[in-house]
Amino acid sequence: MKNDLEKMRAPGIRPSLFLRGILAAASMAAFAWIDAARADDQDLDWPGLWADCLVRQKGLMWNKETRRALSAYAERFEKLRHRPLAEKCAAVNAAVNKDIAFVWDQWNYGIEERFATPAETLREGRGDCEDYAVMKYFLLRHLDVPADNLLLAVVDIPDGKHMVLLAGEALRLCQAGNRGMFMGTHPKGILVLDNKNRDRPPPALESAPYRDAYFLMNEKKALKKGGDNVWRMEREYKPIPLPRLFPLRKAPPQPSPR
Repeated sequence: MKNDLEKMRAPGIRPSLFLRGILAAASMAAFAWIDAARADDQDLDWPGLWADCLVRQKGLMWNKETRRALSAYAERFEKLRHRPLAEKCAAVNAAVNKDIAFVWDQWNYGIEERFATPAETLREGRGDCEDYAVMKYFLLRHLDVPADNLLLAVVDIPDGKHMVLLAGEALRLCQAGNRGMFMGTHPKGILVLDNKNRDRPPPALESAPYRDAYFLMNEKKALKKGGDNVWRMEREYKPIPLPRLFPLRKAPPQPSPR
């Protein structure tokens, strides 16, 4: 045993081969897990995961410390309240991409897929693509962007399924019965907030590299595109008042009576 160890140490080659073997095995295991996860993406209940996120966020909002932490984070963007949508999107996209570290749900929560609430993402300081998108969604809602102007989108990229946030008034036109969206007929004036963009300004949807889209969701509805390229209502969500989901801006102090 001692001679074997000395042989490994002396040439400086065998330890390298040994470590390379370990790294290769680990890489193969990681790629196998990712490939399996990509296949399972096809069967995920995306509208159900979003519904569960809304319910959990509503429950967490009963906690005073949670509300205080979310309010403090949202306060950073208060100066953008009356700015154009493009400025709001650029600031929110860059800040969340910078503040939240990327980590797969499997490593963060021990399960394949989970939509973290804004409260959980802020507490953990990390998340994956849908956690970035959900946090940005609620920050823009906090800044008075209507729900009809926002959609969480499950899109197709070379690595598999990916979630981004779409923002723009043209999203009001995204209704059940529409055909072929993201198939050469991108609506104009829509911005894409993507954690892969890092600190770059959100691009217009027509210049985004996504090959297709499968689900579009906000706090009101979830649309699913079928094999015939027609969007259909997959789920309608029970209305939850926004103050029960995310802190609104603090009321300005009232002048004291004279």
